[in-house]
Amino acid sequence: MHSFRRLPPTLSTTLSNEDQSLEAIVRGLEDGDAIAAAKKTAARSKQAKQKAKAEKIKLKKTATNGGGSGGSSGGGSSSKK
Repeated sequence: MHSFRRLPPTLSTTLSNEDQSLEAIVRGLEDGDAIAAAKKTAARSKQAKQKAKAEKIKLKKTATNGGGSGGSSGGGSSSKK
């Protein structure tokens, strides 16, 4: 025998502003503004991912090459006179 669960009322009824939000999305799609905005957002996201990947590779290379600083902190006594 199967037992069926009912959805809570919050999932089966519309919210007060849901219709207005959906209408705004549809109008935006009709105007092409939403599509253009989505494409720009996707392009920015792709660029950010590529930049993060490049930085990660750069950090990995720096760590592999010994940190790149050479070891002198410049804070001790000097033998120069």
